[in-house]
Amino acid sequence: MANPTWFNRDEYLSSKLMQLRASGDTSYNNITALALAIEEAGMTPYSHFEAFGAIERTSPNQYFNANEYLAAKAEQMNALPGNTQAWTADTVAQAIADANLSIWSHFQIFGGQEGVNPSNAFDVGQYFDAKLVQLQAAEPDQGWTLQQVKDAFSAGGIDPITHFTAFGASEELVVTPVPEAEKVPTDERAIITLTTATGEIIDGTVLNDTFNAVLGTNSTLNESDKIDGLAGEDTLNIVADGAVAVPLSATITNVEKINFANTGSVSGTILAGQFVGATQITQSGNAVAISGVAAETTVGFSNLAINEVAVGFTGTQGSITLDDVRFTGSIVINGADLETLNISGNVTDSLPDIPTDRDVLDLDGTAAASVTTINLNVTSGTTLSMSTGTFAGLTTLDASASTGGIGGYITAPGLEAILTGSGNDSIGLSGGKTDLTINLGAGDDRLTASAANSGNTMTLGEGNDVIIFNSAAGVDGYLRNVLETDPTALEATFASQIVSVTDFNGTADVLSFVGTAAGQSTLNGAGYELTTEQVTSVAAAENLFDALGLAATATGINNWTSFQYDGNTYILQNDGTEGFNGGPGGAIATRGDGVIELTGFIGELTETNLVRGVTDVG
Repeated sequence: MANPTWFNRDEYLSSKLMQLRASGDTSYNNITALALAIEEAGMTPYSHFEAFGAIERTSPNQYFNANEYLAAKAEQMNALPGNTQAWTADTVAQAIADANLSIWSHFQIFGGQEGVNPSNAFDVGQYFDAKLVQLQAAEPDQGWTLQQVKDAFSAGGIDPITHFTAFGASEELVVTPVPEAEKVPTDERAIITLTTATGEIIDGTVLNDTFNAVLGTNSTLNESDKIDGLAGEDTLNIVADGAVAVPLSATITNVEKINFANTGSVSGTILAGQFVGATQITQSGNAVAISGVAAETTVGFSNLAINEVAVGFTGTQGSITLDDVRFTGSIVINGADLETLNISGNVTDSLPDIPTDRDVLDLDGTAAASVTTINLNVTSGTTLSMSTGTFAGLTTLDASASTGGIGGYITAPGLEAILTGSGNDSIGLSGGKTDLTINLGAGDDRLTASAANSGNTMTLGEGNDVIIFNSAAGVDGYLRNVLETDPTALEATFASQIVSVTDFNGTADVLSFVGTAAGQSTLNGAGYELTTEQVTSVAAAENLFDALGLAATATGINNWTSFQYDGNTYILQNDGTEGFNGGPGGAIATRGDGVIELTGFIGELTETNLVRGVTDVG
């Protein structure tokens, strides 16, 4: 006779194995040995469940957990109007037994109809809702209601789990876990400690199991050992004493969290591919290299110092979490196919010359030229350090989810976008950065840009923000962001070279023009104030190019001015030649005029919000 669809042999054996271990019986390491013992007793797993399931509170499938069902039923009983008894899982179990029912049969007959969840993994209310939606779509003229769906289940003698295993899965209905706020508490888990024996075969249970093992001295994770976590969210804790190498003949499957506690002078490389089904591999104590990390696995470092450690990814996406990590070297990122790198967490107590409110996150992407996006989500003040030439293909640095302030001098050559979050950020751009989109998010932020940065678009966000237009020593230190050297092409290209600030707030934000030495400004000259007639003439120009030409002519050579045109404010630096003529005219042949657009700003530029020749602002 075939087992009913709701009975899953391996899930039941796993539940029975857990029950034995909880009672102190460690005779069986895995469900294979347990099944053999049941068969030797003249029973099948199904008949064993029928005979003993009610007493032992074992579960026949992954969606039914006897203890969680009893807890949910107790909550329902205690909430009934007029109830005077303090129901517990134990008193509910006794009442069910007094009614000559098993826990599972009680759910089949009553629990599903009453809306009592069979486990935290199966929300019966949402399952009925999903079935209703399906029926209404398939039979729009029948007028299906939720109560009619429940009545149909009852009339057919079928509960939600049995329906799903028999029909729902093939109908593409989906089982939804109970929302966190509605889950019943459960402290069930199996703690399994490996021994020094070789060839151990150890199965987990349907619960959230914990496996404990040792590598190195007195190793308990040995040749030919086999660990299968089965269902649940399982954890393998490994104390690595001197070495992290797991024997190649050992197999570890269906264990989601792998924790390495590395002690002493640990060495070697963690081979992530040995942990089949792992979603997270975390190291603490000391850090060693890890390779073969798949896209679905997150690499974690916790409470340790990193002095150059390599992380190798195999897919197009890689993720790293940091918790109380100190950097004295780099995380070296490897991955020929890696396109997106996600980094989250916090760093602490790094190099002594770094300000106390911002510690170092050091990345080396020399071998990760295919990375186009870095997503940074940190909660601590973080200075991002990336060596020159590293992450050659990087186009987007997205730290918009970060609440800690982001700092750093950004050198990635192909970068197109920088986004920061709600912390107080301090970002520096190299002189060659052009055509960048920058969004600083909330917080009191500081952006240091080169006077030669061209075509950048800057959004400051909420807070009191400062943009510093700086220059390096040994160059023409003035605003020179219009780089077109062909005067005949200037009208077609100049707009793409203007630096735009999209949301300048004249009462909160500051533009600072700082030269190569204290007291020198990157705005050349004393500044020219257009006359009323010139203001009128500029405002009436047919287009922005003509307006810039009129303003440049009025200002004269080696001087600057500001004016408003078409709802925006412009700051214009004229070079050493008359008029607005682009690149030629500065001490460097390809650098000439400079233009900054304050988009939508028609307020007044004052000595407070436009500062010249000051080395530190805000």
